[in-house]
Amino acid sequence: MDVESQKSARPRGRCLDVFLVGSIVLLFLTVATVVVMGTLALVELRSEIGVKPSVVDMQGTSETHHGVPRSMPAYKMQNLAYLQLTSAKLENSTMSWSQVEHGLESSVGDLYKHNLHQHTLQTKQGGFYFLYLDLQLTCTAKCGRGILVVQIASHGDEKLTCQVELPEWSVSNPVTTVTRKCWRVTRLDSQSRLMGRMVVQEAQDTFWKLDVNGSGMGVFLVG
Repeated sequence: MDVESQKSARPRGRCLDVFLVGSIVLLFLTVATVVVMGTLALVELRSEIGVKPSVVDMQGTSETHHGVPRSMPAYKMQNLAYLQLTSAKLENSTMSWSQVEHGLESSVGDLYKHNLHQHTLQTKQGGFYFLYLDLQLTCTAKCGRGILVVQIASHGDEKLTCQVELPEWSVSNPVTTVTRKCWRVTRLDSQSRLMGRMVVQEAQDTFWKLDVNGSGMGVFLVG
């Protein structure tokens, strides 16, 4: 056995390990940066148009406040879109969205087209997008247990799925608000049409309702 070749192979193996670890760390930092940029951009958009962003603690309670509208740079506005839910009812159905208007400003940028009647949001430019769902539900009485699944798809291709477990209200567990945030960086083309579908599993006859002011879908072009 060639001892010299074994000695020379070991440093190369260590270099390869360092390279792989460095690549994984770089990939993680890149994804983290995209997530932070997308979240900050959507939070800023909601603040600009007066939508109430929610601050949620680990117990599921929430605190809301109004943003102060001010002019938004055009280059940011065209890359962003935010739609609010129009119905609070939980049922197996296609979800209906509406854009938010504040004066002359709209929550849908120039790179998007919202079709109110078809319940779709079309992207006009291909690229990687930060897709975001914010779901807030309120218990209006003695609510039963259930599971809510919201899926965003384009031409039948699933882009983002968000599942919310709804607890049963009781004296020992008097939960009144449940909030769930889901996100994903995904590839969309210039003809993608995002559509939301709601599926209510287990108990459908509950007193859980969606908060239309605190629930919506956001999209942000990242590259």
